[in-house]
Amino acid sequence: MANVIDLMRTEAAALLQAEFSGGARAVRLRSPTGTGLGDAVLLHAAEEARRGRCLVLCPRLLHEQVERALARLASDVGVGRWDSGAALVLADPLQVDRRAAGAAPERFDAVVVEEFQSQQHARVRGVLARFPDARVLEVSRMPRPFPGAIEADAEIDLSDEPALALAVPGR
Repeated sequence: MANVIDLMRTEAAALLQAEFSGGARAVRLRSPTGTGLGDAVLLHAAEEARRGRCLVLCPRLLHEQVERALARLASDVGVGRWDSGAALVLADPLQVDRRAAGAAPERFDAVVVEEFQSQQHARVRGVLARFPDARVLEVSRMPRPFPGAIEADAEIDLSDEPALALAVPGR
């Protein structure tokens, strides 16, 4: 089972790289929960941070979990919170709204959006509007995008991969 998941992570990372290298500015990655593809997303965020600055928008309750995963996957990348000056910044959209109001704008080359509930998409879109030149990766575990989700140039759908039947119990 671990080999199938490792292959899926490698495939997801390669597909993300191909889409962004091909000129896509916004990509939606759709995968079900429990596949381990979160590591591929964090590896992508770390790679973006090595080239510039990357903002990872995720609910605050996930920050410690994401920090631990990044320490395991990409210990060379400095991870911090808003206003830390780190190459890779973790933030909740509400936190960005509060801290960025009236402040000099931060600059990010890439933004990774971990899935949010539909009522939060307006806030996420407001945050993305602050960084119009950033490449955007939205992670979704839903079969269809929520109303108000980002407009993606490309979509990678790994939710129907045949390997999932082997990798995820109960599928």
